[in-house]
Amino acid sequence: MCVIFLYTNPDAEAGQFRLILATNRDESYKRPAKQAHFWDESPTIIGGRDMEPGREGGTWFAMSRKGRLAALLNVMGGTSAHAKGRGSLVPEYLAAGCDAGAHLSGLHSRAHEYSRFNLLAVDVRRDGIDVHQLSNTGDVGRTHASGQGFHGVGNHWLGRPTRKVSAGLSRFAGVVEGPGRATAAKEELVDGLLALLKWDEKHYPDPVLESLASNSSPEKRQALSSVFISFPGAAYGTRAVSCRAAHSHERSRMCLASRGLVTPGTELQQYWTATRAMFGDAWRSCHWPLAPCVR
Repeated sequence: MCVIFLYTNPDAEAGQFRLILATNRDESYKRPAKQAHFWDESPTIIGGRDMEPGREGGTWFAMSRKGRLAALLNVMGGTSAHAKGRGSLVPEYLAAGCDAGAHLSGLHSRAHEYSRFNLLAVDVRRDGIDVHQLSNTGDVGRTHASGQGFHGVGNHWLGRPTRKVSAGLSRFAGVVEGPGRATAAKEELVDGLLALLKWDEKHYPDPVLESLASNSSPEKRQALSSVFISFPGAAYGTRAVSCRAAHSHERSRMCLASRGLVTPGTELQQYWTATRAMFGDAWRSCHWPLAPCVR
């Protein structure tokens, strides 16, 4: 039950952010993964990597120095053992030589080859910001938006958000509409976004969630109804949180944190590791303590 919240304002005034993003990745604690890093084969891209046997190299969220970012969210209720791995969709978009619209048009024709997904693809340019969403649930659908706006996407069918996505988007808008959109308040912004991403209030009952997770127990559905998920009984929950704020095409900052096992297959250790990356004249990453997120 991953979730992503996005704000775009391509015509932001001086001293304001053009793009603000916050996202959680929810996954089995035991699924092996690499935390966010700059990729050896594509050093202009930063993101985590899936290390599940047979799915190595895929990712759920990544961004590039070219101003592109993408997030993949699996839609509940439909997987196929014969489908292609969805984790390749994000790297393919980031590496594409064509514009976002053309790339997604090509993907649209073969979306049925994958299990259910929502793909959010963003292109940040000097002259604008395009936000594309492609989903292969039901009738394959696409949306495109440009200009100023708020977007919230989860593991739901296109246009049918769960309660937690709607509530989270409202809280996200509150963070952004306050001092958070000003670049001078970047630390306050990050604090507000991280507080949102570790929000564990349950938004249940939820008819949409109950429909998507009809084969799950009421206890699990309730656990899935919060933005930050912790369901130790199933060794499942929020594994990674990410925030990004950009005030120009070339300069931005991103904060990422990951939770997982010391070694796959061992007893769950409640720990976080974190990276802060700033993109501009030089790229760098460093360890960043994230004690408030520890569960």
